[in-house]
Amino acid sequence: MSHNTSGVTPALHYLTLSDPFEPARPRHLAYYEWGDAANRHVAVCAHGLSRNGRDFDYLAKVLSPHFRVLCPDMAGRGKSDWLVNKADYSYSLYMSDCLALLHQLKLERVTWIGTSIGGIIGMMIAAAQKQAYIRAGVQRHRRGSLRRGPQAHTGLCRHRQRLL
Repeated sequence: MSHNTSGVTPALHYLTLSDPFEPARPRHLAYYEWGDAANRHVAVCAHGLSRNGRDFDYLAKVLSPHFRVLCPDMAGRGKSDWLVNKADYSYSLYMSDCLALLHQLKLERVTWIGTSIGGIIGMMIAAAQKQAYIRAGVQRHRRGSLRRGPQAHTGLCRHRQRLL
């Protein structure tokens, strides 16, 4: 696995998972990585239901000097594979995929930044895990707020030191 250390553009990686009801059929969860892979401060940016990990490009670029930033594409979104059965998409599937990503990367603690369903997934992980994966959570509700450039991220960028 190559690691992105420039912080200017993300590195695209894939995690191989099994389909929940067709274990013999592998599927791939795509995620973008910004910043130094050795940085112990890790932020996971989880998108809303019909969005993808690239929604966080501006924020990830601003945070990458301070954090290793991971922006997954949930199953059926962005560059991640679709499930065979559309009925299999669920909060528990998204949560399980995110936990698999955290486990694969050997992450013990992360700062979670989520929009809509991405924020809910973070809260579910925090509530379900005895081990404290989630250090902080931020959820933004306004539709399209993460696509409006610098002005949309001013508050989060201004408070990045509090997230460390």
